Amino acid sequence: MKFFSGLRRSFAGIVGWCLSSLRQISPPRAIVLAATMVGSLTYAGLMMRHKDDAMRQELLMQTQLLASAIPQNLVQALSGTSDDLERPEYHRLKKILHVLQQQAPEYYFIYLAGQRPDGTIFFYLKDISSDSPNYLSPGLAYVEADPEYADAVRRGDTLINGPIKDRWGTWFSAQTPIIDAKTDLPICTFGADIAAANWYRKLFYHVMPCLVANLLLVIIIALSP
Repeated sequence: MKFFSGLRRSFAGIVGWCLSSLRQISPPRAIVLAATMVGSLTYAGLMMRHKDDAMRQELLMQTQLLASAIPQNLVQALSGTSDDLERPEYHRLKKILHVLQQQAPEYYFIYLAGQRPDGTIFFYLKDISSDSPNYLSPGLAYVEADPEYADAVRRGDTLINGPIKDRWGTWFSAQTPIIDAKTDLPICTFGADIAAANWYRKLFYHVMPCLVANLLLVIIIALSP
């Protein structure tokens, strides 16, 4: 985060210098310089928005693909309580989630969540070893669940949202239901989280060449005789 803060300060300094130079150059060139800056920032913003939309669609498609690897019968054998620790189905699912996470290392968390009769959202399991500080026991209530996320779990909807913040960090999260083939009803929700810092880093790297090129153009215009 310090890296990005430094970059923001650098860009802000350059833009500030360009703005101050407007007072020292002819009005026609000042208009060209201002128009170039506005157009550059607008274009960079559009690039970032388009990339963000594309990343959301990619995250959703990958989450649906990973969810298809979860056997329904294993999930149906779980109770969503600490008793699951004694069930072989729980440990088989844990291994499956671990393999899926290795295939998609950009996901910080991969998990299965469900809903209790009283509407409480809880976790069946996450792809985290028991010795990790982020480990959670089966059946842990997700009390800080984002309202949109919680509603999607209850309805069995497919959803991507973010950034959302909880006790583990800030995330962009995708979720999709695992449907019972016999009843066509959701059994649980399969979810995948990407750290917000990694998400923003991808967006920044995508737009950085455009920003650098346009800043150089602004500098050339400002310094040209």
